[in-house]
Amino acid sequence: MSTDNKNTQNPDVLFAEDVAKTDALNSTLRAITNEQLILSEQVGAIKAFEFTKKLLTVSTIKMLAEIKESNRYKGLTVLDTEGKLLTVSTWEQFCTSLGVSRQKIDLDIQNLAAFGEEFLETSQRMGIGYRDLRKLRQIPEGDREVIINGEALQAGDKDSLIELIEDMSVKHSKVKSKLENQLKDLNAEAKAKD
Repeated sequence: MSTDNKNTQNPDVLFAEDVAKTDALNSTLRAITNEQLILSEQVGAIKAFEFTKKLLTVSTIKMLAEIKESNRYKGLTVLDTEGKLLTVSTWEQFCTSLGVSRQKIDLDIQNLAAFGEEFLETSQRMGIGYRDLRKLRQIPEGDREVIINGEALQAGDKDSLIELIEDMSVKHSKVKSKLENQLKDLNAEAKAKD
C-alpha cells in the first residue's frame, strides 16, 4: 500500500487503530512498577557494561549479587537478546536475558564472595583465568590468604601469582591425598578389629 493510499484510508479505521495502540501502550505502562523501573535501569547498566567489556567487572558482579539475593528479577519484563519481551521467572532466564550464562554469573559471584573486591579487581586486570581462580578457591583459607595478600599480587606479577596458586594447589592435593589414605587405613584397621 502506498503512502497516498494510507492517508486516504477511512479516518474511523485509522482512529480505531490509534486507540488500540494507545490502549496497548497504556496497559504496558500500568504494568510497570517503580521497582521494575529501578531494576530495568540496573539491567540496562549491566547490559551496557557487558557491551563494553565481556568480562564482568566487580561493580557488575556486586549488582548482580544484590539482584540475585533480593529475587527482584522475578516478574520483571525485559527485552531478551533477540529483542523480544520476556517476563522473567527464574535466575537462569534473567541471566540469559543479559546474554550471559547463569553458571558464569554464579561463578563470578562465588569468586567475589571468596576473594573480595580488591583481589578480584586485581586478578581481572592481571588476566588471571577462571581455572586458576577455581584452584585458588579449593585451597584452604589460610594458604589462600597468603596468596591473596602476597607479594606477587602486590607486584602485579601474573606468572608468579599463577605459579604460587599451582604450588599451593599441588601441596593441598598431596596433603588431601595423604589424609584420605590415612582415613582408609584407619577404616580398614577398624573393620579388621571388628
